[in-house]
Amino acid sequence: MKSADLLELHDDLGRECTRLQQLVDGLNEHGQQLDHSAESVEAAELQLHKFLNGHERMLLLVSRVVSGGHQSQGEEWHCRLLKSLEMNTDTRPAVQNGATQVGLQEFLQFRHLMRNLYVDKLRVEPIQRLIEQLQQPGQR
Repeated sequence: MKSADLLELHDDLGRECTRLQQLVDGLNEHGQQLDHSAESVEAAELQLHKFLNGHERMLLLVSRVVSGGHQSQGEEWHCRLLKSLEMNTDTRPAVQNGATQVGLQEFLQFRHLMRNLYVDKLRVEPIQRLIEQLQQPGQR
């Protein structure tokens, strides 16, 4: 691993963090106005989906540069990615802690539900809980 690779990773992660913070800010605003309408629920679920995708993008960047890559296909690759970056290795410390891992598992479960249910079947409460989770320090 070259220092230029680490500098590029730093820049890429900085851009992703900025995008994620914008999503979180938008979700916080949206969460205050969340109602039971299909449009409101669908807008919030799309933002939560984007948040999880952005977080996974950051983890994949770290995995590719620091750990030599991660297989981003096959069943449950998302779960394997989260688990692999929670552990220390010979080449890097853990990238995320157990609390973050548990929180992201909730996002993965929610994403699975939203991909497999019609919007009128989703409830506001789980969406609101995930939005509130994003407001807690150390949970992103």
